[in-house]
Amino acid sequence: MPARFFFAVTLIAALRLGGLSAAEYDDEIPVMEAPLLEFVVTPSRSSESPDSVPAHIEVISAGDIEKSGASSVAELFESLPYIQVRMSMAGSGSGEISMRGFGENSGTRVLVLVDGHKRNDPDMHILNWLSIPLYDIERIEIYDGPASVQYGSNAVGGVINIITKKAPRTATILGVSGASFFGNSQFFSHQRSFSGAALSVSAGHTGSGGYRDRQGFSNAAMSGRMNFFLSDAVTLEADASFVVIDYAMPGSLSKAQFESDPRQAANQDDDAKEQHLSGGLALSWELSPDLTLVIPGRYSLKKVESNFPSYYTPNYTNRTVHSGELRPRAAWSKETGPLRFSLSGGVDLDMARLDVRSYADKARDTPAATLGGGAEVRAYTAAPYLTGRFSPCEYLTLSLGARYDSYFLFAETRDGTLDDAIVHHAFVYAAGLTVNPSKDLKFYASFTRLFHYPAADEQAEVYYGGTFNSGLKPETGFNAEAGTSYRLNRLASGSARFFFMRVDDEIWYNPLSYANENMDGNTGRFGLNADLELTPFAWAAFRGGYSLMRAIFRGGAFREKTVPLVPAHSVYAGMSLLTSFGLEGGADWTYASAAYQGGDFTNTRDRTGATNVFGLFVHYTLKKDGSTFAARLAVDNLLDASYAPLVYWDGYYPAAGRTISASLTYTF
Repeated sequence: MPARFFFAVTLIAALRLGGLSAAEYDDEIPVMEAPLLEFVVTPSRSSESPDSVPAHIEVISAGDIEKSGASSVAELFESLPYIQVRMSMAGSGSGEISMRGFGENSGTRVLVLVDGHKRNDPDMHILNWLSIPLYDIERIEIYDGPASVQYGSNAVGGVINIITKKAPRTATILGVSGASFFGNSQFFSHQRSFSGAALSVSAGHTGSGGYRDRQGFSNAAMSGRMNFFLSDAVTLEADASFVVIDYAMPGSLSKAQFESDPRQAANQDDDAKEQHLSGGLALSWELSPDLTLVIPGRYSLKKVESNFPSYYTPNYTNRTVHSGELRPRAAWSKETGPLRFSLSGGVDLDMARLDVRSYADKARDTPAATLGGGAEVRAYTAAPYLTGRFSPCEYLTLSLGARYDSYFLFAETRDGTLDDAIVHHAFVYAAGLTVNPSKDLKFYASFTRLFHYPAADEQAEVYYGGTFNSGLKPETGFNAEAGTSYRLNRLASGSARFFFMRVDDEIWYNPLSYANENMDGNTGRFGLNADLELTPFAWAAFRGGYSLMRAIFRGGAFREKTVPLVPAHSVYAGMSLLTSFGLEGGADWTYASAAYQGGDFTNTRDRTGATNVFGLFVHYTLKKDGSTFAARLAVDNLLDASYAPLVYWDGYYPAAGRTISASLTYTF
């Protein structure tokens, strides 16, 4: 099937693009220049210029995604040193990400949005990135740093807002790819504009046999979106998506097993299946040229069947998550001479219900003895917020914001062992100053209060134990930051930011008490994130990034110890060369220094080794009469380095070895 689809895409492109002569190419080499960001939506949840934002905003475009050759969203972040990706537990969709130096359960401290809608689960389970198809993405906005005022609990390390394709023009895209270890994908995407409406639909499949034994996965997805332009001022958007994911879980290896054969599986029968169903409506109403009201609502259903016969006591679990949200907001802006004002605010109303059913057998005939075979957790959030920016002159912007957040959690087990509830409240605020001496130069400084509620299964241990940790408090703290960004025509652009983050009552799992607890004292994180892009010639570009992270426990039993799983240094460097006939080639290198393994709070166990990974790619683009044919060939982990980006309690999760991939896309 993949081979036939691959041939079909090539044949269609050849027939439509055939007859292209050399004269139809530009005589000059296209300038390799990153597009200037005109607006972003993530910082204030409404469209604005990034020049006025007291934070760093990174944008990954659809073109960047196509050239990356990534098989999941998480793989895109491997070229950003300030985002750590631990991707090796169950294939490319299982990567846990970390921003701002968090180790265990770091995924709960990075907020992931799709078109502004929350994708984080209420418990500690990480997002499966395969549930967000790459071919559906228009761009990704990454907010580096805390955004608790704008988004609440999960936005401690940063925010990743994935914005899907709309229908500004009529276009159809066909794509296919193949890779080592039987990797393959096929997708179809179509956007069309009508009089008073716009349609976007897509469908695709992704699969792999996996680098390791029993690390294969299969993913099928479909989605649709309709925009109805009811008037010049009113737009109604409706969307729905459905995803099915099957994957095996090979488990961790001992150090001896990893060194002898990193491709072997420790578990021969562990696997899981996920189903994701989501739908939403959003009404946008431009009440006046200065005032816009948006009322988005969404419901999501996730079903996960997990089979763990390898456990000491075999475990078979059905986990169902119902999520709903209503997040009305308004944005107002006004210019009076040199003065500019803008306000953005609203109320976040979220609901999540987690239903856990455990069984003693794979057929799900016999409920597990523990906790009566299951539990239910309900979580509700209500949070008004307001942010504003004031510019007294062209080169100066003051930003202020505040949020009052209330969180209600109810948990009960089927056998009545646990039947408790708790309420948390948080008030946070932020202030920032942005200076723009010119349109290409920005300096900023900011101070942000932050918070993070315990995950549902940290507060109520509904999977094991049946304990309700009523004394577990939310994490709180602050982030102080200063940074700059610049752009020198097409020749150079870059940014740098220094920050210090303090987190009080950080939550950790104590293996001695078998409970989730707040740490004594606080945790300090000092860091530097920087990036640079150079285009010294029209045909050559260089890009590099560096992240320094010093994450230290500053009190209690682990005083002056380093937070596990956090490397002190991360580096990315890449170069690309472009010809006049659409051929581009390049190489890249990523480096991460050694880190203490997960669970090693005393810093006494073996550390994960430093990693050096190299890659090569060739990308070819051919355009004619509004159609585009693109082909890509790449080699990742060129030197076939054997390394484990995740080591937890002496359990090694190997990364993939040398991987060769090829892809074709055709847009018409």
